[in-house]
Amino acid sequence: MVCDGTFIYKRGPTGDKRVPTNHKRRPTSHKRACRGDKGRNTRDKRLPVGSRRGFTYNQNTFRSIVVRRILWVCPSRRFKPAFGEEKPLPRTTIWAFISAVTKSKMEIRTVNATRYVTPLREGGSLPAIVEADDDGTYVLKFHGAGQGPRVLISELLSGEIARFLGLPVPEIVFMHLDPVLGRNEPDSEIRELIKKSAGLNLALDYLPGSISYDPLITRPVVDVPQLASCVVWLDALTTNIDRTARNTNMLIWHKHLYLIDHGASLYFHHTWDDYLNKSRQRFAPIKDHVLLPLANEIAAADELFTPLLTRDTLNEIAALLPDDWLGDVPLFTSHDEHRAAYVEYLCRRLQSPRDWVEEALNARKLLV
Repeated sequence: MVCDGTFIYKRGPTGDKRVPTNHKRRPTSHKRACRGDKGRNTRDKRLPVGSRRGFTYNQNTFRSIVVRRILWVCPSRRFKPAFGEEKPLPRTTIWAFISAVTKSKMEIRTVNATRYVTPLREGGSLPAIVEADDDGTYVLKFHGAGQGPRVLISELLSGEIARFLGLPVPEIVFMHLDPVLGRNEPDSEIRELIKKSAGLNLALDYLPGSISYDPLITRPVVDVPQLASCVVWLDALTTNIDRTARNTNMLIWHKHLYLIDHGASLYFHHTWDDYLNKSRQRFAPIKDHVLLPLANEIAAADELFTPLLTRDTLNEIAALLPDDWLGDVPLFTSHDEHRAAYVEYLCRRLQSPRDWVEEALNARKLLV
């Protein structure tokens, strides 16, 4: 690069390019989208979640971004104090900062489905790709599917717990579905499913161009300190039986790992008999977890995450559950009592001693 006072000459493969010295680079589409500018690049599908639709980051997305960029990056760096040896940044201090910055009521956006694009045949609940009135594209999960709204409850609770802990999860939104969208659908099964699912459903941000995680390509996991251990800890806590080598339920998008499909977690709520005693049980299926061979810091993840999931935090997450999905259990007399049962289950599961953490540690010892 050469400057003669008036122009800057940049060397390139096709020759020198002359640029005026007072030339100001046009803001990228990411910056324009974040500040709400309108333009053809605002809906650029290559942009990160939350920035491509021209809206301000909501609280859950902001917390997830802050945690991923601070909690996972800063501890791997070192700072040099005035006296003594160099030490890694303490995670407790970082979390105190994060909690102070992002402390406010959790909320989930609500959008309206505008177009049914195509079904996804992989899942048992027959999810679909749909477009919404915020110009976004989502993977919609129907409350009228065979497994009922309890799958959506598992998806919402486990997904928001993961987001609160800073784990990478696509944005979760509530989606209103009008049964009129299915009137031109040639498949009678899908048409009936849309009709049964009229009202409030759950959707995840669609990640275009993403691919399923391959256990043979571990770089997206090992590049992030403790990520594998934290995912294993989360799935052991929420009893997620559906993250195996056969079905990883993880996506790679722009070289980053994303956790999806938590509908198989918290399976205790399919039968509420003796659910408080079930909360203290071990989780034997953790031995089949696809990331268990890479999870060499499960104890550290347990020490980090357990103090963060307080009863108040879990109450705040459970409060996100809509009334339409509750009230089908005769054991509970009100929707609030139903929500409190989920909180009590998770709180008891987090109490010491946590046999499910020991089960995960023992399962990994058998692998290595």
